[in-house]
Amino acid sequence: MRAPLRLVVAQTAPIRGDRAGNRGEMQTVLERVARDRPSLVAFPELALTGYDLRMRTAELALSTDDPPPLAPSPDQIAVLGFPEITDDGRVFNAAGAVHDGGHGASWLHRYRKCFLPTYGTFDEGRYFAPSRVGPRVFDAHGWSVATLICEDLWHPSLTYLSALQGADIVVAPTAVPGRRPDEMGAFRSMDRWVDMARALATFHQLWIVVANRAGVEGGLTFGGGSFVVGPEGDVEARTGSAAGDHIELDLDPTSVTRARTRFSHLRDEDGSLLLRELGRLVGPEDGS
Repeated sequence: MRAPLRLVVAQTAPIRGDRAGNRGEMQTVLERVARDRPSLVAFPELALTGYDLRMRTAELALSTDDPPPLAPSPDQIAVLGFPEITDDGRVFNAAGAVHDGGHGASWLHRYRKCFLPTYGTFDEGRYFAPSRVGPRVFDAHGWSVATLICEDLWHPSLTYLSALQGADIVVAPTAVPGRRPDEMGAFRSMDRWVDMARALATFHQLWIVVANRAGVEGGLTFGGGSFVVGPEGDVEARTGSAAGDHIELDLDPTSVTRARTRFSHLRDEDGSLLLRELGRLVGPEDGS
């Protein structure tokens, strides 16, 4: 049976354009939370560079051949957000999982954001290319993990695809602005995210981990309020709005199996039915 997993959600406030400083802050977090047990450490969206990069997006991006910017301990896997540039010049809003593969830090997994918000205060579609490849799962100390990025959570098909591949955990680095502060300084805008994550977790009986950034960047305040929802839809932990707030939570190795034994939603899911109906509604990929 797999071992318990120590989950750490590190709510940072990356400084725009300061790759070295942001990297140093994340590395300090990894060193501070190192334990003699398997752990998964989640950082926010674009934690390496800051969010609103605009014309510096390509300049600050990592290439597909660049080594990971972090050096986890052998028992750690770190998930962080960063811009990634490909050989043809396209830049993606990406997240990667880094581990020590036995010869130093290496990429365990990388994912590129599919759905780019380009409305209201968001302008991602001008600077990033959308991925047209859905999520894949990777192994984290015996747990099956998928990564989605912020807006991707608003498209339930991606969580569904993660669940069909056997994901136990969906880690979502985010950069959600803070709106409508309450009397305690928490942002009510995060409540909608919690409601959505609770529904997704309940539908698919998996853990949903939202690592949101904090701080102010270019006049935009980010909401913090990172949280973890368990596979039965309960909020297991939630931070305040400040930078430096974090979550440390031990995940029970039987939690997902227990939830999926109680509820049969995922067991009864029929991907072939969905495929047939999408073929009817959307048609062949060539548009004919």
